[in-house]
Order: sequence, then structure tokens, then C-alpha cells
Amino acid sequence: MQAQAIGSDAKVDAAVERVVRHGGTSLDLCGAASHLNLAPRLTTLPPAVFGAAHLLQLDCSSNELAALPEDIGRLTALQRLDASSNRLTALPDAIGSLAALRELLLHANRLGALPHSLARLIPSQPQHVSGTVAVTAGGALLALTLHGNETLPPAARALATESGKIDTRAWAAFFGGVEPARAQLAPPQGHAPPPTPQPAQPPVQPSRLGQPPTQPTPQPAQPPAQPQ
Repeated sequence: MQAQAIGSDAKVDAAVERVVRHGGTSLDLCGAASHLNLAPRLTTLPPAVFGAAHLLQLDCSSNELAALPEDIGRLTALQRLDASSNRLTALPDAIGSLAALRELLLHANRLGALPHSLARLIPSQPQHVSGTVAVTAGGALLALTLHGNETLPPAARALATESGKIDTRAWAAFFGGVEPARAQLAPPQGHAPPPTPQPAQPPVQPSRLGQPPTQPTPQPAQPPAQPQ
């Protein structure tokens, strides 16, 4: 006998409370999950979710979410986020704060654009700069799914395959060739920028310091003429 969908909000609240209270690392809010039997499905994520700073996995797939809130950036320990099969039209800039994220599933949504902060999630590659290796800060993202977002530009959909493999060349091209985390790197050896021209200095005049100024020699007073 199929479980009734009465009190689905209470089931969600109870599931979130268990994770927050007991320090759980995984939260399943999948709209297709039989243990929740959500009807209607979630249109927003419960605010209490973002208090679970220890959360490693969050599944909110197969719901009716139109957006993820900026509070998603508070889940800094999150390693896996499944928001597939929703109605997402955009992603918050805070998505770039999830530095520990390894897997981001966004397929089968309605995304029309991607925030530039997403570029911070890809792992940085060591770069040779002036004979040394410079390692820059970066994320941990290894898998990304975007297929099924028909309103995304083709260049955006090409960032990853349907299996989740990230195309680093397409990634660099889409985000302008330079990731934000690498923007402050010194230029590679052999491609140093030309030196900034300095304004011409006026010729140095010979210094006359140390020579006392010439004063007129005082003349002695002449006595008044005597009458003859």
C-alpha cells in the first residue's frame, strides 16, 4: 500500500532536524524519494538546511525549485550537491563559495546562464612562472552535469559531458581564458609585459652648495672735508 502524502512538510522538517541535531553529513530531500513521498514537492529549501555546516551531501533533486538561495554558500563543507530535475533558471553567486564541492549535478533544469563565480570551483593547475611552480587557490570540482538545460548557450553546455567530465579547455574559453583565482599570477616566462615608460628627468644642474654667497666689501667712511 502506497504511503499517503499527508504532512510532507513535517517529514521534511523532521529530516532536516535530525541532520542538524545529530551532526549528520547527508541530507536526502529528493522529491522522488519514497520515504518522504512529497506532495506537493519542494519549491524552496527549508532555511534550517543552511545551519548544517557539517553537511557533505545534499540531494534536493526532482522537486520544483526555481532558485537556490544565496545561503547555499554557508554549506562550506559540502562535497556533493544534486539539484537536478528542478526548475532552476539561475544559480546564486554564492555557489562559488563551495570550495569543497566535488560533484555538482544541475542537469534537467531551465538554466539560461551561469555565474562567473562558478569558475572558482574548478581545481587550479600548477603553473610554471619564472622557473618556479606557482599553485593558486581553487576548488575541488571534478564532476558537473548541465545537459537538459536547453536554454543554456552551447558554449556553456559544452563545459561538461553528460557523464559529468569537465572539459578544461571549454571551461577556460567560456570564462575568458583566465580563472578568477589565477588573475593575480605573474605572466609566464618569455611573456613579460614591457616595462612602463618613465617620464624624462630634467638634466642635473651643477650644484653650488657649500660656496658662500659673495657679499660686497664695505668701504670706510670718508671724513668730512675741512674748510680752507
